[in-house]
Amino acid sequence: IISIDKIIAVISIILFTYINIKGASETGKTGTIVTVFQIAIIIILICVGVWTINSEPSWHMNFSDFLPLGISGLIAAMGLTFIAFEGYEIIVQTGEEVKSPKRNIPRAIFISLAIVVTLYCLIAFVAIGASHTEDGTPTWKFIGNEGAMGISKAVESFLPYGSLLVLIAGLVSTLAALNATTFSSSRVAFAMGRHYNLPHQLSSIHTKNKTPHIATLISGIIMAIMASILPLEQIALASGVIFLLLFTQVNIAVITIRRMYGDKLKYGFKIPFFPIVPIIGIFLNLGLAVYLLITSPLSWVITIIWVLAGFTIYRLYTFKREIDHYAPIITS
Repeated sequence: IISIDKIIAVISIILFTYINIKGASETGKTGTIVTVFQIAIIIILICVGVWTINSEPSWHMNFSDFLPLGISGLIAAMGLTFIAFEGYEIIVQTGEEVKSPKRNIPRAIFISLAIVVTLYCLIAFVAIGASHTEDGTPTWKFIGNEGAMGISKAVESFLPYGSLLVLIAGLVSTLAALNATTFSSSRVAFAMGRHYNLPHQLSSIHTKNKTPHIATLISGIIMAIMASILPLEQIALASGVIFLLLFTQVNIAVITIRRMYGDKLKYGFKIPFFPIVPIIGIFLNLGLAVYLLITSPLSWVITIIWVLAGFTIYRLYTFKREIDHYAPIITS
């Protein structure tokens, strides 16, 4: 019997797959509506939390002994929580569908990161500072013991129906992420299909909607299958591992491109303190990936199987077609 959470996941995937096939405009409008609703809920929580903190003189006591495991504990926690900040790279994948991408994409990345980091920090601050526990347990410890429901339990202590509000915000955030992920995965498949790294049919464009409809449909089918047969928590952790390995490659690519082309290319944005920043990024990403290997080995198993499946498809099917397509061009 399929559980209710998997049914909801599959229905949501079907819905957003359809929206993405309809067009980038529809995808953007849906994302805007969902995001505005999400931010409105977050601002309400922050305002009520700040008001509660302002009326409680001893609020700062909630932050005593705030890092019991020190910096090492904070870094270990980032192995699980960094995925909450991930998503900005999807902006890059809209490069062919936005105006002035060299100017607007770097701006969009930094603006989105600044807003998200600020809102997340404020939510964490008010959740710890404004809440209280009946048995005197430190707030941060109470939130940690409650796991995924920690923030909602904390908000419930200073805002009536706060738990329900956080639940709604979480669902809305998940839908917003799903919409963006559906868009992103289809554009990556489309680009790889165009360059013969995947079956070339994925580069097909819908005559009316002007969207990569086959790539979007295939991406939706794969996501629906994975959501219905695999444990959702392990899928989330596996996606974390894959993103960490992906960002490791991105940092390596940054160094490679700059070393190969130097100032021959017209960059929309250049990383400062090169190559120190990408080198730090490589080590941090690999370190967090190893942490997930220790804490959740199954996530790595899923990752390895997924990578091997992709490599097998590439070597047995698309590699030959890639050679057939590019060899005459290179020869001529």
